[in-house]
Amino acid sequence: MFAKFNLPKIIVKEATLPHELDNRSRYGFFPCKEVQQKIILKRFSSGLHFIGEWHTHPEEFPNPSSIDIFSMSDSFNKSKHELNYFVMVIVGSNAGDISLCVSLHNGSEFIKI
Repeated sequence: MFAKFNLPKIIVKEATLPHELDNRSRYGFFPCKEVQQKIILKRFSSGLHFIGEWHTHPEEFPNPSSIDIFSMSDSFNKSKHELNYFVMVIVGSNAGDISLCVSLHNGSEFIKI
């Protein structure tokens, strides 16, 4: 997910789709790190900041898996940025309503909001 900063507001401007080189299945998603880094740098050069990731879960009311939590913590720790947290949005499969899990990650804690 990419955003513009208009502090105190952070405005999400884009949520990218998976790339054909990403490894994805119904129960897992592993982005191609090289492609992901190129996308981040390209968006940054146009004034957008990487703020986190989104994905789907095959469950009505999604929750982050241990892999999700580790992945976000690892990304936060290995990235160059000045953010307090990365955001993770998980979209569930509830057909009647939109079901989301939104959480914040800073490398040592995760907060479900």
